[in-house]
Amino acid sequence: MQQPLRVRRSGNLLFAAAVILIFCLARHYRESAQPVSEPAAEADVLTTGPEYGHIVGFGGPVPVKITLAPDSGTIRAVDFPPNAEDADYWKRVLDSGVFRKYLGKTPAEAARLPIDAVTGATFSSRAAQETIRARLEKAAALPRAVPASRFQFNWFDVTALLMLAVNLVFFFFPASGRTRVILLFCNVAVFGVLTHCYLSLSQFNGWLRVTPHWKFSVASLVFLISVLLSIWKGRNFYCGSVCPYGGAQELAARFGKKLGVKTYPATFRGGPYLRRLILGATVLAAICGVAIPIVEPFSAFLPGTAWWIFGMAAGFLLASVFVPRLWCRWFCGCGALLDFFHKTK
Repeated sequence: MQQPLRVRRSGNLLFAAAVILIFCLARHYRESAQPVSEPAAEADVLTTGPEYGHIVGFGGPVPVKITLAPDSGTIRAVDFPPNAEDADYWKRVLDSGVFRKYLGKTPAEAARLPIDAVTGATFSSRAAQETIRARLEKAAALPRAVPASRFQFNWFDVTALLMLAVNLVFFFFPASGRTRVILLFCNVAVFGVLTHCYLSLSQFNGWLRVTPHWKFSVASLVFLISVLLSIWKGRNFYCGSVCPYGGAQELAARFGKKLGVKTYPATFRGGPYLRRLILGATVLAAICGVAIPIVEPFSAFLPGTAWWIFGMAAGFLLASVFVPRLWCRWFCGCGALLDFFHKTK
């Protein structure tokens, strides 16, 4: 009986590895087929080309267009052509006003300004500012600054790491009752509201798009630990408690149970296949280079998210009162991907 289970688990791991390998190869050949040329720059306009492609954010390089005033040579505008950054994260960067500090300064002055990370969009904001700095240094004939380290932490990351350590303790010594409720509340507050450190299909898609220029982050550490623990212990570490939206659904179900609301088991047998279908469609679109919208309720934790995302997240939370963890069971492509790494029951 054990042999078929091991065979199925090995098949899951091989499938996950094959998907990642095929995606990387497809991306490599697709990009190698594209012509590489430096964009023609207008007078008093600084643009970036392939030579800045090593500076990547959440979804890849962040091209920049810097307009200089013809009379004074100071920076008049900083614009960004279309890029592959996650729409929610990129909107957060633009709304932060972090680029206003460059206006009115010469390229030499602006190139020496500090890089300010935008909370919740650290990689995107840093990549944009590092690209601006590199282009301004070239325009002002300044020596290149020391490249930013791949290991960049702030107090939000430290908080997330401490909470991750707490979850690791309770993974080996499971909590129940009130302790479990407190743990879920803390996970929602830290990983969701405070640090926005959660896993999603958008996150995985962004990681694969920037290969091989990965940067270390708390989210990537969470993913690595989840995979290793799933293979070792056969339990889904992330979906079990770390996921802030999964925790919010469980809290909603517990609240409904306390009020005496009747719950209904998720008996729809096609549910697990539905979320695998969502995962497969997303992977296939990524391999083919087709941009499709990845709609997930996790973005509701980000300020400035569209109202309908909040509505969808609230709707699934309400549904979880009657059908516990409805999103996780039937629709979460991220959970479907993580399921490939743990033991098949």
